[in-house]
Amino acid sequence: MDKDTSAENKDVRTRTGERRAVLISSPHAGNAIHAERLAAWLGRVGIAVTESLLISDLDHTQPQGMRWRARGDDLAIVAGGDGAIGSVATQLAGSGLPLAI
Repeated sequence: MDKDTSAENKDVRTRTGERRAVLISSPHAGNAIHAERLAAWLGRVGIAVTESLLISDLDHTQPQGMRWRARGDDLAIVAGGDGAIGSVATQLAGSGLPLAI
């Protein structure tokens, strides 16, 4: 049986087996989680943060999910409230990237 190698079905990993993720955070949510601390913790559990953005850095007219997927990310992580989650979900529309909250 042939292996499925399409980008949509491929489990993208770094050479060390880590998952690759973009991290989007809101400085106004809850206790304002520090993205650097969260990225360090994610690294310890096998998730390499390829880019860390504030929710205000997103271009709401140009969804970025397809670009993140094309560069090898296989996950988007949002640290924020319902507004941040909705904004990131909009960025991911049609990209096939899963959203972690």
